[in-house]
Amino acid sequence: MNELIEKELTKCVRCGKCRAQCPVFLEIGTEISVARGRIALLEAYLDGRIPYSEKVKETMMTCLRCLRCQENCPSGVRVDTLINFAREKMAEEFGVPLVGRLIFRVLLPRRRLFNVLVRAGSILQNLLPRSKQDAHLRHLPLMFHGKRRIPSLSKRSALRILPEVSKAENEKKVVAFFVGCLTNYSYAHVAQAIVELLNRNGVTVITPKKQLCCGQPVLSYGDIKALKRLAEHNVALFNSVECDAIVTGCASCGRMIRKEYEPLLGEYAGGFSAKVYDVGEFIAKFLDVEFEHRDETVTYHDPCHLNWGQGISEEPRALLKAAGEYREMPDAIRCCGGGGSFSLFYYDLSARITAHKVESIRQTPADTVTTSCPGCMLQIQDRLVAEGVDKRVVHLAEFLLNSQHPAEKLLPKGV
Repeated sequence: MNELIEKELTKCVRCGKCRAQCPVFLEIGTEISVARGRIALLEAYLDGRIPYSEKVKETMMTCLRCLRCQENCPSGVRVDTLINFAREKMAEEFGVPLVGRLIFRVLLPRRRLFNVLVRAGSILQNLLPRSKQDAHLRHLPLMFHGKRRIPSLSKRSALRILPEVSKAENEKKVVAFFVGCLTNYSYAHVAQAIVELLNRNGVTVITPKKQLCCGQPVLSYGDIKALKRLAEHNVALFNSVECDAIVTGCASCGRMIRKEYEPLLGEYAGGFSAKVYDVGEFIAKFLDVEFEHRDETVTYHDPCHLNWGQGISEEPRALLKAAGEYREMPDAIRCCGGGGSFSLFYYDLSARITAHKVESIRQTPADTVTTSCPGCMLQIQDRLVAEGVDKRVVHLAEFLLNSQHPAEKLLPKGV
């Protein structure tokens, strides 16, 4: 056990305040489903008092890693660090599942191969039934008994659509755009909206074509060797671009490249993280943007990896208040239950967590729900449709773009 992990383990005084914060515990109610219990279990596992088992593995994998317990812990326990260590330790001792190894070590580092498989998937998806309520969503009938809905894969990925350099008139800033996998393959229109929004406000956008996955899914399964390979590639690529900042529209990607790369790579990533900004944060801090205030009522969901993970919550709201009729939803900071692959492998549990978010949206007199994370968009869209709530979900950048010139049809088509 290394010194950092031992120190973090001893910080936990078992006060139990994490019980009121954890979305998983609030649904399950068992001690091992909350940070305090997971930490005690990890200690026992590392000390050899309990053997590795499927129960130990499931306990560590059912953490959403939403970071809420960590950010509200009076003792300052870095719960995320402990969960990551537990998953890494189990991966070292018992291996990464074969499917995971193929994805993390073969597909993700090879963009062309990944593109070929996604392209094949975009063709085969025509065999999947469309949701009656939302034609952009499709069912996954075999794996999830028809309950899981996913967004259609874009006909062309964002990295294929976007030019390497999108030049702005009256250039004020130059940014490099980290697209992210979900945006790239399922929400290409969001990537286009981000570039268009920045261009219209004097920002030239460089989109490096050879960028790879940020590594968030790889970190979740403890495959540190594969993660380092992705991180080293992305750091080298983006450090080679002359720009004022690195911008992303994905909260999870943003936290990953901003908070995890330097601890992982040390001096190799020196200075990289300081250049990373969420697109809403970047616009609010560095651009003087004017909007044509719309009558459309809008609300905002806080992605956990943006709010708890990066401390960004006021900037998106300030922009939305300038762009439309803003209404705060009850408990906007509550997790949507997505958690990346968590919602795939524990769908029923994630749906129970999302039900609270759906109820908050029901209570809000807003036509449109915005957020700053494609993963949250996917989860909220799925459950709104499932529960018959007629609200549209868009990325923050999409709403802002249309609010600058509402008379024009700005949102890109044909993706």
